[in-house]
This record gives sequence, structure tokens and C-alpha cells, in this order.
Amino acid sequence: MSDEDLTAVRNWAGEVAAALGIAPGGIDLDEVLSIAGLSARAAVRPAAPVTTYLMGLAVGRSIAAGADPAAAFTASVSAVRTLAASRHDSADGEPA
Repeated sequence: MSDEDLTAVRNWAGEVAAALGIAPGGIDLDEVLSIAGLSARAAVRPAAPVTTYLMGLAVGRSIAAGADPAAAFTASVSAVRTLAASRHDSADGEPA
């Protein structure tokens, strides 16, 4: 991704966060983009937005249950990375 594109994504994420009442400083955009790319490679490209949406649901539920937001995000990232790795391992070195 070019620097220009990354700046555009960061600006868009800030605008969306503000529209949703979320503090933009709490978003690890690099990790979100990394997970989206990983999901696209582990499954199919349309899995990227679905995965990040599901992660958002999981993080929100964890926070509602009293979890620390950063810990909830880290746990969701770990779960997706573990799943992607298991798909990679089960396909003899090739992503599913």
C-alpha cells in the first residue's frame, strides 16, 4: 500500500471512528490491516471485511463483559492468527 493510500485509510478510519463515537487513538490500524490481509490469504479476499467485522463484534462483547479493550483486541487478533495458521498447516504449506 502506498503512503498516500495509507494516509487516506487513516483519515477515513478517523472519520468513521468519529461518526461511530469511537476514540480514533485506540485503533491499531496497522494490525487491523494485517489481519485483513491474512484473512484474505487464508480464505478468500472477501473474508477480510467479514473477519474484521467479526473481530469488532468479539471485542465489543468482551468489553461489555468487563474486559480491557486492548486485551480484548489482542485476544481477537491471536484467535484469527491461530485459525489462519491452522488452515495454512492443514494444507501442506499452502493457504486454504
